[in-house]
Amino acid sequence: MINSELFFTPTGQLDFAGLNRCCSDGIFLPASLVHQIDMLSQITDLPVLIQGETGSGKNMLVKKIADLRRKNEKKVTLISLNCASLNNDVAEATLFGNRKGAYTGAHENVQGAVADADGGILFLDEIHCLDLSTQRKLLRLLDDGVYTRVGEAIDRKSNFQLIMATNRNLLKSVQSGEFILDLYMRIQGIDIRVPSLRERPNDFAILLALYFASHQLRPERADFEALLALVSPLYWPGNIRQLYRALDVMRFKAISQSDRRFTHHFEVTQLMDRAIEACNNENEYDGRGKPLAKLVSDLVREVGNPINLPHLMEKIESTIISYTMSCNDSINDVMGHLSLSRGKLDFKRRKYKLMTAES
Repeated sequence: MINSELFFTPTGQLDFAGLNRCCSDGIFLPASLVHQIDMLSQITDLPVLIQGETGSGKNMLVKKIADLRRKNEKKVTLISLNCASLNNDVAEATLFGNRKGAYTGAHENVQGAVADADGGILFLDEIHCLDLSTQRKLLRLLDDGVYTRVGEAIDRKSNFQLIMATNRNLLKSVQSGEFILDLYMRIQGIDIRVPSLRERPNDFAILLALYFASHQLRPERADFEALLALVSPLYWPGNIRQLYRALDVMRFKAISQSDRRFTHHFEVTQLMDRAIEACNNENEYDGRGKPLAKLVSDLVREVGNPINLPHLMEKIESTIISYTMSCNDSINDVMGHLSLSRGKLDFKRRKYKLMTAES
């Protein structure tokens, strides 16, 4: 755990110099990933798959790898593509290049991202969105080391470090026919899982400090500690991206009112309302967890409001029972997980209208 005292001067002001000693490049890695990232900056001939929830900082890991490589190499180009933004009709051309006239709208020769990344790093974010045809060409490149531009029959080579990222369960994508099995097997081996923000409770202090430093803001220490106490217990389904967007709103409101008390302008309800929808739409690691994420957002909405405790406890109980039933086919398994007798379980199921015709 990083002590927030490291970031403050004896007078209680945020100390940019102290923060710079902690992470000079402004990128802070989870402790569990520091050694892995260091190794990947040295071993560059194997594909890397980074997995993690949306907003957890996967792209920052790639930037860190590039920065570490640049310390030992003269030039390391980082070419980044978001596969979700690639139209299927031009995905191959964007990635592998094309010859002039290869398709309608191809008015000039295009080198492509693969060629641009020669000697450096090619980062394919949201790899699960890549269409099947382009996946096959990527597989050939990984297997044979060659590729062809769209509209050409000439084999070309490019030497680069391939890093891919996804917030999906790729095995499920293989099973649904959206991801090629051979490519899935080919990119297995060097997998990095980025922990979610709620798995990193000790990192909130450094993340807040980095945010303020990036905007040249010096909050009072008491205000910083109050903000830290406020954000740390929240669920944050959108992870670091969501945290920083919430801080952006807070910063805007505070500065627009010439108020240096940042915590006073931090709003919980709106950010959780927006984030839970993003969580349900984007986070595919465990779709069954959505009811629990929704429950958390409901609880957060109660912050600062009068609480009807009996109603709140019933909401928690009904959600947990419903969630457990969705995860287990056998009523005996449900009873075991909840430590309830059949009679008590059936009573609660009737109370919350969770009885089914089969049971």
